[in-house]
Amino acid sequence: MFFVPCSSFLVRRLPAFVCALLVHVTATGGESGTEKIFRPRAGKFPPLEKAHAYRGELVFVDHANRRGSIRVEGAGKFYRNDPHPFALLPYGMVRYHDAPADLRDVPLGTVMHAYGFLPPDP
Repeated sequence: MFFVPCSSFLVRRLPAFVCALLVHVTATGGESGTEKIFRPRAGKFPPLEKAHAYRGELVFVDHANRRGSIRVEGAGKFYRNDPHPFALLPYGMVRYHDAPADLRDVPLGTVMHAYGFLPPDP
Protein backbone atom coordinates (compact mmCIF):
# COMPACT_ATOMS: atom_id res chain seq x y z
CA MET A 1 0.00 0.00 0.00
CA PHE A 2 1.41 3.38 -1.00
CA PHE A 3 0.56 6.88 0.20
CA VAL A 4 -0.81 8.90 -2.69
CA PRO A 5 -1.54 12.56 -1.93
CA CYS A 6 -4.90 13.44 -3.43
CA SER A 7 -4.99 17.21 -3.00
CA SER A 8 -2.84 19.80 -4.70
CA PHE A 9 -1.98 21.31 -1.31
CA LEU A 10 -0.36 18.07 -0.16
CA VAL A 11 1.41 17.60 -3.48
CA ARG A 12 3.00 21.06 -3.26
CA ARG A 13 3.74 21.09 0.49
CA LEU A 14 4.77 17.48 1.14
CA PRO A 15 8.38 17.81 -0.16
CA ALA A 16 8.89 20.99 1.89
CA PHE A 17 7.54 19.25 5.00
CA VAL A 18 9.81 16.24 4.50
CA CYS A 19 12.85 18.51 4.00
CA ALA A 20 11.99 20.52 7.12
CA LEU A 21 11.58 17.31 9.12
CA LEU A 22 14.95 15.99 7.96
CA VAL A 23 16.65 19.27 8.83
CA HIS A 24 15.04 19.26 12.29
CA VAL A 25 16.02 15.64 12.98
CA THR A 26 19.58 16.27 11.80
CA ALA A 27 19.91 19.44 13.87
CA THR A 28 18.57 17.91 17.08
CA GLY A 29 20.24 14.52 16.67
CA GLY A 30 23.79 15.82 16.52
CA GLU A 31 25.39 16.26 19.92
CA SER A 32 28.26 18.62 20.44
CA GLY A 33 31.19 16.88 22.08
CA THR A 34 32.56 20.17 23.36
CA GLU A 35 30.84 20.03 26.76
CA LYS A 36 33.31 19.48 29.57
CA ILE A 37 32.42 16.63 31.91
CA PHE A 38 31.72 17.93 35.41
CA ARG A 39 33.70 16.41 38.25
CA PRO A 40 33.15 17.73 41.78
CA ARG A 41 36.04 19.18 43.74
CA ALA A 42 37.19 17.37 46.85
CA GLY A 43 35.89 18.99 50.03
CA LYS A 44 33.05 20.94 48.35
CA PHE A 45 29.41 20.08 47.85
CA PRO A 46 28.62 19.85 44.13
CA PRO A 47 25.58 21.70 42.76
CA LEU A 48 22.55 19.45 42.24
CA GLU A 49 22.04 20.91 38.74
CA LYS A 50 25.22 19.14 37.59
CA ALA A 51 24.06 15.69 38.78
CA HIS A 52 23.26 12.95 36.28
CA ALA A 53 19.92 11.17 36.64
CA TYR A 54 20.00 7.39 36.55
CA ARG A 55 17.26 4.77 36.63
CA GLY A 56 18.08 1.14 37.18
CA GLU A 57 17.48 -2.09 39.00
CA LEU A 58 19.19 -2.63 42.36
CA VAL A 59 21.23 -5.84 42.00
CA PHE A 60 23.75 -5.77 44.87
CA VAL A 61 23.84 -4.10 48.30
CA ASP A 62 26.58 -3.85 50.92
CA HIS A 63 24.59 -1.92 53.52
CA ALA A 64 27.44 -1.81 56.08
CA ASN A 65 29.65 0.17 53.69
CA ARG A 66 26.76 2.01 51.98
CA ARG A 67 27.70 0.57 48.59
CA GLY A 68 25.88 -1.35 45.93
CA SER A 69 25.31 -1.84 42.21
CA ILE A 70 22.50 -0.86 39.90
CA ARG A 71 21.87 -2.13 36.42
CA VAL A 72 21.10 1.04 34.49
CA GLU A 73 18.18 0.73 32.12
CA GLY A 74 19.06 0.75 28.46
CA ALA A 75 16.79 0.07 25.48
CA GLY A 76 14.10 -1.25 27.81
CA LYS A 77 16.04 -4.36 28.86
CA PHE A 78 17.74 -4.66 32.24
CA TYR A 79 19.48 -8.00 31.83
CA ARG A 80 21.71 -6.92 28.95
CA ASN A 81 23.59 -4.18 30.83
CA ASP A 82 26.44 -4.66 33.28
CA PRO A 83 25.88 -3.53 36.87
CA HIS A 84 27.33 -0.11 37.76
CA PRO A 85 28.76 0.19 41.27
CA PHE A 86 27.86 3.15 43.46
CA ALA A 87 28.87 4.49 46.85
CA LEU A 88 26.35 6.36 48.95
CA LEU A 89 27.94 9.40 50.55
CA PRO A 90 27.55 9.92 54.33
CA TYR A 91 25.01 12.71 53.79
CA GLY A 92 23.15 10.80 51.04
CA MET A 93 19.59 9.60 51.59
CA VAL A 94 17.62 6.62 50.39
CA ARG A 95 13.84 6.81 50.17
CA TYR A 96 11.65 3.73 49.85
CA HIS A 97 7.87 4.03 49.60
CA ASP A 98 8.29 7.79 50.02
CA ALA A 99 9.89 7.44 53.46
CA PRO A 100 13.53 7.60 54.60
CA ALA A 101 15.10 4.14 54.56
CA ASP A 102 18.41 2.34 54.78
CA LEU A 103 19.89 0.34 51.92
CA ARG A 104 19.13 -2.90 53.76
CA ASP A 105 15.40 -2.00 53.69
CA VAL A 106 15.25 -1.87 49.88
CA PRO A 107 14.77 -5.33 48.30
CA LEU A 108 16.94 -6.42 45.39
CA GLY A 109 15.25 -5.97 42.04
CA THR A 110 13.72 -2.62 42.99
CA VAL A 111 13.94 -0.01 40.26
CA MET A 112 15.79 2.95 41.74
CA HIS A 113 15.91 6.56 40.58
CA ALA A 114 19.21 8.18 41.53
CA TYR A 115 21.13 11.40 41.04
CA GLY A 116 24.87 10.92 40.97
CA PHE A 117 28.21 12.47 40.20
CA LEU A 118 31.42 11.14 38.78
CA PRO A 119 34.16 10.81 41.38
CA PRO A 120 36.52 13.80 41.83
CA ASP A 121 39.74 13.94 39.86
CA PRO A 122 42.52 12.06 41.66
